[in-house]
Amino acid sequence: MKKKYLLAPGPTPVPEEVSLAMALPIQHQRTSQCGDIFGKVTVGDIL
Repeated sequence: MKKKYLLAPGPTPVPEEVSLAMALPIQHQRTSQCGDIFGKVTVGDIL
């Protein structure tokens, strides 16, 4: 498999809300919270 890379001049600004979301604890895939998020994403009801 050939890997593809996006080479952009950096640094690339990241919105503050994205940085804050990345700082949250990781949700385990078998929790009810993760199931709720997955359900919202699959039906397109996120945000």
